Amino acid sequence: MKKSVALASLLLFAVIVFTAFHSKDKHPTDMRDCLEKVKSNWGEKCLGCESNYKDSYKLTLVNICEETLDIKVAVQNTNITWRIFDKESLAPGDTFFAYSCEGTGRFLKWVKKAGDKTISFPSNPEIYKLYPK
Repeated sequence: MKKSVALASLLLFAVIVFTAFHSKDKHPTDMRDCLEKVKSNWGEKCLGCESNYKDSYKLTLVNICEETLDIKVAVQNTNITWRIFDKESLAPGDTFFAYSCEGTGRFLKWVKKAGDKTISFPSNPEIYKLYPK
């Protein structure tokens, strides 16, 4: 009897550990984890960079959670300014593209549950001040 209880406990523990480490968490504790970078490309044509895109940096981001999101993304330009994008109501599974015509490869993101008025994103001037390099 003791062996079967111990074996059942061990099996239950193994299932919990396996599930925790091998499943995609649809309810992360940090909402930023809901917006996942799935791809990035250099030199790809981007809206607004049609004539000069050899140094462009384009990100593909996906909402991997079950919640609809409001997001803000900043992509750094080579002159150390930021190209900033805002999107309200990014539905689960939806894709969002952000880019810089002359990018460094650095980007920042802010994420919250759609419509959450208790959280505010930094303004564009605040981003320039807080992230000067």
